[in-house]
Amino acid sequence: MTRLIAFIVLFTTLGLAPGLSPAAAAPSPLVMERLLGHPDAGNRTYMGERFQELDDLRVFYANRAYAPVWTRETLLELRYAFMEAQRAGLSVTDYHFTALGTEYSNDNEMALELLATDAWLSLAGDLYGSDDADMLAYLHHALEQDRLYEALAELAAFRSGR
Repeated sequence: MTRLIAFIVLFTTLGLAPGLSPAAAAPSPLVMERLLGHPDAGNRTYMGERFQELDDLRVFYANRAYAPVWTRETLLELRYAFMEAQRAGLSVTDYHFTALGTEYSNDNEMALELLATDAWLSLAGDLYGSDDADMLAYLHHALEQDRLYEALAELAAFRSGR
């Protein structure tokens, strides 16, 4: 019986047991650093999208030692924040909306991570009309407070005058 339990734990950990696979692994900080630092990073597409805030992405992730930010739950919250932005008069298609609606998997985790941060920074800047340094600080503060959605929703309300 002990061997059976160990076998199930091993297969579940490796993601080989159907219906029992663990959550997707976080993107590798080393790979994220290499990708963002590559000279062609601004010319490549990721899930059909190009980065809008590449310099800000580089600064943001370098300051965080390339630690990932997004989970499945916060990606969903980001899509809800897009709806608030739409009410404020912005077009969600300008912020990787379709790509960020893709099912999260180990194959696309890094693209979703970077596109989500790119979208957040771009959307926050457009909602508030502020410079990049302000949006980097605002994102950092929103992360510290675990308020990624609320921070964007507040900016959308500010923009629409609610």
